[in-house]
Amino acid sequence: MTIRPDLDHLETFLAVVDARGFARAAERLGVSQPAVSYRVSRLEDQLGTPLLEEPRRRIILTPAGVALRDFCRRLFPDLDTLVDGIVEGTAAPPPLRIACPGTFGRNVVFPALQDGVLQTMPVELLFRSLDDIFDLVESGTVDLGIAYGTRVTNSLEFIEIAEEEFVLIAPPGGSPTPDASVAQIADRPFVTYEECDYVFGKYFQDVFGHRPARMNTSSAFSRLEEVVESVAGGGGCSIVPVHSIRPAHRERGVEVYRPIGRPRSLNPEYAVTRPGWQSRAEVPALLADIGRRARLTYLEAPTPTATRSP
Repeated sequence: MTIRPDLDHLETFLAVVDARGFARAAERLGVSQPAVSYRVSRLEDQLGTPLLEEPRRRIILTPAGVALRDFCRRLFPDLDTLVDGIVEGTAAPPPLRIACPGTFGRNVVFPALQDGVLQTMPVELLFRSLDDIFDLVESGTVDLGIAYGTRVTNSLEFIEIAEEEFVLIAPPGGSPTPDASVAQIADRPFVTYEECDYVFGKYFQDVFGHRPARMNTSSAFSRLEEVVESVAGGGGCSIVPVHSIRPAHRERGVEVYRPIGRPRSLNPEYAVTRPGWQSRAEVPALLADIGRRARLTYLEAPTPTATRSP
């Protein structure tokens, strides 16, 4: 467990260093010299290392003492500024902390932040897995999560804010035939990634009504950017969110396969918060913008045709 020294002990240590002595530090602080000596000794006990060289009649700092002195000289002015701002109502707000999946975060959430909230307030954006997002929101480590699924719990609230489309992509000239069965599609080499089980399963269920009994996997990557690059290079097919396909990938001939006459695979994205969380004024507009961008991504995507492979 991390030990956090008492603020009074830190202040006393800095007073001893700045006053160059225990007696003068006691005068500055308005306490007795034994009290000053006790606080410094207690601080050293907590940290498990001496801060002052012996004998203590001369104030000579150990390396640990130098590091702590420099920290205290940064800490107390910043603390004074913060407290004054709180009292006067002028304190800068803490950053809005958001956790979201990496690809959706980079392609949808960050552009929304860049055009809006980032101009008015500080933001911390973390890219995490689905379970990590839930845990970070639940523990209060982040204020807001963006997630493509939910968790059965009373300690989190979920609000649907967007939809992303899952599409099957193929190398140039490599799309399945329009009448290909699920088994025939699944028998092609597929490029996989960390969270592809959910994406692949939902895609086949939404578009074809059932999932394949088996998949033929050719290679695996951790990030979707690498997956799409592999497909563009002829490494196989994959199923990805449509917003992960860059214009450069389309220029290289990556094909988006949507079987004619079949439904699209649309997956909801949720805002995840703790019950009773007080949303900042900018957040509703941010979430609306995220939803708009996600929707435009699949509506404005070029309409593919399920052509027969050469």
